[in-house]
Amino acid sequence: MLQMLLNRSSFSDMIFMVITMAVITLVSLPFHEFSHALIANALGDQTAKRVGRLTLNPLRHLDVLGTICLVLAGFGWAKPVPVNPSNFKHPRAGMALTALAGPISNLFLAFVAEFFLIVMKTPSDSLNYLFLFYFIYINVMLAVFNLIPINPLDGSRILALILPRRAEAFLSRYEQYLMIVVFILIFSGLLNTPITFLVNHIMIGFESVINLLPL
Repeated sequence: MLQMLLNRSSFSDMIFMVITMAVITLVSLPFHEFSHALIANALGDQTAKRVGRLTLNPLRHLDVLGTICLVLAGFGWAKPVPVNPSNFKHPRAGMALTALAGPISNLFLAFVAEFFLIVMKTPSDSLNYLFLFYFIYINVMLAVFNLIPINPLDGSRILALILPRRAEAFLSRYEQYLMIVVFILIFSGLLNTPITFLVNHIMIGFESVINLLPL
Protein backbone atom coordinates (compact mmCIF):
# COMPACT_ATOMS: atom_id res chain seq x y z
CA MET A 1 0.00 0.00 0.00
CA LEU A 2 2.93 2.31 0.64
CA GLN A 3 3.98 1.60 -2.93
CA MET A 4 0.59 2.83 -4.12
CA LEU A 5 1.20 6.09 -2.30
CA LEU A 6 4.68 6.45 -3.74
CA ASN A 7 3.51 5.61 -7.25
CA ARG A 8 1.12 8.56 -7.41
CA SER A 9 2.58 10.96 -9.96
CA SER A 10 1.73 14.30 -8.37
CA PHE A 11 1.21 15.97 -5.04
CA SER A 12 -2.57 16.04 -5.59
CA ASP A 13 -2.51 12.30 -6.26
CA MET A 14 -0.61 11.76 -3.03
CA ILE A 15 -3.20 13.80 -1.14
CA PHE A 16 -5.96 11.75 -2.73
CA MET A 17 -4.32 8.50 -1.60
CA VAL A 18 -3.79 9.80 1.94
CA ILE A 19 -7.46 10.81 2.17
CA THR A 20 -8.51 7.47 0.69
CA MET A 21 -6.46 5.52 3.24
CA ALA A 22 -7.77 7.70 6.06
CA VAL A 23 -11.40 7.03 5.08
CA ILE A 24 -10.78 3.31 4.69
CA THR A 25 -9.08 3.17 8.09
CA LEU A 26 -11.83 5.16 9.83
CA VAL A 27 -14.57 3.01 8.30
CA SER A 28 -13.28 -0.51 7.80
CA LEU A 29 -11.37 -1.23 11.01
CA PRO A 30 -14.06 0.18 13.37
CA PHE A 31 -16.80 -1.63 11.44
CA HIS A 32 -14.82 -4.87 11.73
CA GLU A 33 -14.48 -4.56 15.51
CA PHE A 34 -18.05 -3.29 15.95
CA SER A 35 -19.25 -6.45 14.17
CA HIS A 36 -17.36 -8.62 16.67
CA ALA A 37 -18.99 -6.74 19.53
CA LEU A 38 -22.44 -6.87 17.93
CA ILE A 39 -22.44 -10.63 17.43
CA ALA A 40 -20.94 -11.31 20.86
CA ASN A 41 -23.65 -9.18 22.43
CA ALA A 42 -26.36 -10.94 20.40
CA LEU A 43 -25.04 -14.31 21.58
CA GLY A 44 -25.17 -13.29 25.24
CA ASP A 45 -21.80 -11.72 26.05
CA GLN A 46 -22.11 -8.04 26.94
CA THR A 47 -18.42 -7.57 27.82
CA ALA A 48 -17.68 -5.44 24.77
CA LYS A 49 -20.80 -3.38 25.30
CA ARG A 50 -19.87 -2.66 28.92
CA VAL A 51 -16.44 -1.29 27.92
CA GLY A 52 -17.85 0.88 25.14
CA ARG A 53 -16.83 -1.21 22.13
CA LEU A 54 -20.34 -1.70 20.74
CA THR A 55 -19.90 1.47 18.70
CA LEU A 56 -18.69 2.68 15.30
CA ASN A 57 -16.61 5.42 16.93
CA PRO A 58 -13.09 4.93 15.48
CA LEU A 59 -11.42 6.28 18.63
CA ARG A 60 -12.75 3.28 20.56
CA HIS A 61 -11.21 0.78 18.16
CA LEU A 62 -8.09 2.00 16.33
CA ASP A 63 -4.67 0.64 17.24
CA VAL A 64 -1.66 2.79 16.29
CA LEU A 65 0.57 -0.04 15.02
CA GLY A 66 -2.30 -1.78 13.23
CA THR A 67 -3.25 1.45 11.49
CA ILE A 68 0.35 2.05 10.37
CA CYS A 69 0.53 -1.51 8.97
CA LEU A 70 -2.71 -0.93 7.07
CA VAL A 71 -1.17 2.10 5.34
CA LEU A 72 2.21 0.46 4.69
CA ALA A 73 1.19 -3.08 3.80
CA GLY A 74 -2.53 -3.04 3.00
CA PHE A 75 -3.46 -5.12 6.04
CA GLY A 76 -3.85 -4.12 9.65
CA TRP A 77 -5.84 -4.49 12.81
CA ALA A 78 -7.59 -2.58 15.57
CA LYS A 79 -7.74 -3.13 19.32
CA PRO A 80 -9.16 -6.60 20.00
CA VAL A 81 -12.73 -6.61 21.26
CA PRO A 82 -12.90 -8.23 24.73
CA VAL A 83 -15.00 -11.38 24.71
CA ASN A 84 -15.85 -13.72 27.58
CA PRO A 85 -16.72 -17.11 26.05
CA SER A 86 -18.22 -18.34 29.34
CA ASN A 87 -21.18 -16.05 28.64
CA PHE A 88 -22.05 -18.00 25.49
CA LYS A 89 -24.41 -20.94 25.60
CA HIS A 90 -21.92 -22.82 23.41
CA PRO A 91 -18.52 -21.18 24.09
CA ARG A 92 -16.51 -22.55 21.15
CA ALA A 93 -19.29 -21.91 18.62
CA GLY A 94 -19.91 -18.49 20.13
CA MET A 95 -16.25 -17.56 19.80
CA ALA A 96 -16.14 -18.83 16.22
CA LEU A 97 -19.24 -16.88 15.19
CA THR A 98 -17.98 -13.74 16.92
CA ALA A 99 -14.63 -14.08 15.15
CA LEU A 100 -16.24 -14.77 11.77
CA ALA A 101 -18.26 -11.54 12.05
CA GLY A 102 -15.11 -9.45 11.51
CA PRO A 103 -14.03 -10.80 8.10
CA ILE A 104 -17.66 -10.99 6.97
CA SER A 105 -18.09 -7.31 7.81
CA ASN A 106 -15.16 -6.40 5.56
CA LEU A 107 -16.48 -8.58 2.75
CA PHE A 108 -19.87 -6.90 3.16
CA LEU A 109 -18.30 -3.43 2.82
CA ALA A 110 -16.35 -4.60 -0.23
CA PHE A 111 -19.46 -6.08 -1.85
CA VAL A 112 -21.47 -2.89 -1.32
CA ALA A 113 -18.65 -0.79 -2.80
CA GLU A 114 -18.38 -3.18 -5.76
CA PHE A 115 -22.13 -2.86 -6.28
CA PHE A 116 -21.91 0.94 -6.49
CA LEU A 117 -18.84 0.71 -8.71
CA ILE A 118 -20.75 -1.38 -11.24
CA VAL A 119 -24.16 0.26 -10.96
CA MET A 120 -22.78 3.78 -11.35
CA LYS A 121 -20.72 2.62 -14.38
CA THR A 122 -17.84 4.65 -12.98
CA PRO A 123 -15.14 5.50 -15.56
CA SER A 124 -11.94 3.61 -14.73
CA ASP A 125 -9.83 6.79 -14.91
CA SER A 126 -11.94 8.74 -12.39
CA LEU A 127 -11.15 9.41 -8.75
CA ASN A 128 -14.44 7.79 -7.73
CA TYR A 129 -13.35 4.57 -9.42
CA LEU A 130 -9.93 4.63 -7.77
CA PHE A 131 -11.43 5.30 -4.35
CA LEU A 132 -13.96 2.49 -4.65
CA PHE A 133 -11.36 0.10 -6.08
CA TYR A 134 -8.94 0.69 -3.19
CA PHE A 135 -11.83 0.48 -0.72
CA ILE A 136 -12.87 -2.90 -2.16
CA TYR A 137 -9.33 -4.25 -2.42
CA ILE A 138 -8.27 -3.34 1.12
CA ASN A 139 -11.47 -4.64 2.70
CA VAL A 140 -11.10 -7.98 0.94
CA MET A 141 -7.42 -7.99 1.96
CA LEU A 142 -8.42 -7.37 5.59
CA ALA A 143 -10.89 -10.26 5.46
CA VAL A 144 -8.35 -12.67 3.95
CA PHE A 145 -5.59 -11.61 6.35
CA ASN A 146 -7.81 -11.98 9.40
CA LEU A 147 -8.83 -15.48 8.33
CA ILE A 148 -5.26 -16.72 8.74
CA PRO A 149 -5.74 -19.35 11.50
CA ILE A 150 -3.14 -18.03 13.95
CA ASN A 151 -3.99 -16.23 17.18
CA PRO A 152 -4.86 -13.37 17.64
CA LEU A 153 -6.32 -13.34 14.13
CA ASP A 154 -9.98 -14.29 13.67
CA GLY A 155 -9.12 -17.44 11.75
CA SER A 156 -7.70 -19.03 14.91
CA ARG A 157 -11.06 -18.77 16.70
CA ILE A 158 -12.84 -20.27 13.71
CA LEU A 159 -10.32 -23.11 13.38
CA ALA A 160 -10.65 -23.84 17.11
CA LEU A 161 -14.27 -24.85 16.52
CA ILE A 162 -13.21 -27.92 14.54
CA LEU A 163 -9.80 -28.70 16.08
CA PRO A 164 -9.39 -31.29 18.82
CA ARG A 165 -8.61 -29.57 22.10
CA ARG A 166 -5.12 -31.07 22.16
CA ALA A 167 -4.30 -29.54 18.78
CA GLU A 168 -5.80 -26.22 19.88
CA ALA A 169 -3.61 -26.27 23.01
CA PHE A 170 -0.53 -27.02 20.90
CA LEU A 171 -1.17 -24.03 18.62
CA SER A 172 -1.87 -21.78 21.61
CA ARG A 173 1.47 -22.78 23.14
CA TYR A 174 3.40 -21.60 20.09
CA GLU A 175 1.10 -18.84 18.82
CA GLN A 176 3.55 -15.99 19.47
CA TYR A 177 6.21 -17.69 17.35
CA LEU A 178 3.75 -18.56 14.61
CA MET A 179 2.60 -14.94 14.44
CA ILE A 180 6.21 -13.79 14.04
CA VAL A 181 6.59 -16.27 11.17
CA VAL A 182 3.44 -14.90 9.51
CA PHE A 183 4.74 -11.32 9.72
CA ILE A 184 8.10 -12.38 8.28
CA LEU A 185 6.34 -14.13 5.40
CA ILE A 186 4.14 -11.10 4.73
CA PHE A 187 6.86 -8.45 4.84
CA SER A 188 9.24 -10.65 2.84
CA GLY A 189 6.60 -10.91 0.12
CA LEU A 190 6.31 -14.71 0.31
CA LEU A 191 2.62 -14.53 1.15
CA ASN A 192 1.86 -11.92 -1.51
CA THR A 193 1.04 -14.45 -4.22
CA PRO A 194 -1.48 -16.62 -2.30
CA ILE A 195 -3.11 -13.63 -0.60
CA THR A 196 -3.34 -11.64 -3.84
CA PHE A 197 -4.72 -14.72 -5.61
CA LEU A 198 -7.51 -15.04 -3.04
CA VAL A 199 -8.25 -11.31 -3.00
CA ASN A 200 -8.47 -11.10 -6.79
CA HIS A 201 -10.76 -14.12 -7.08
CA ILE A 202 -13.06 -12.86 -4.34
CA MET A 203 -13.32 -9.52 -6.16
CA ILE A 204 -14.03 -11.32 -9.44
CA GLY A 205 -16.66 -13.38 -7.66
CA PHE A 206 -18.36 -10.25 -6.33
CA GLU A 207 -18.40 -8.74 -9.80
CA SER A 208 -19.87 -11.91 -11.28
CA VAL A 209 -22.64 -12.07 -8.66
CA ILE A 210 -23.56 -8.39 -9.11
CA ASN A 211 -23.63 -8.77 -12.90
CA LEU A 212 -26.21 -11.53 -12.47
CA LEU A 213 -28.59 -9.16 -10.69
CA PRO A 214 -31.44 -7.63 -12.75
CA LEU A 215 -30.13 -4.06 -12.53
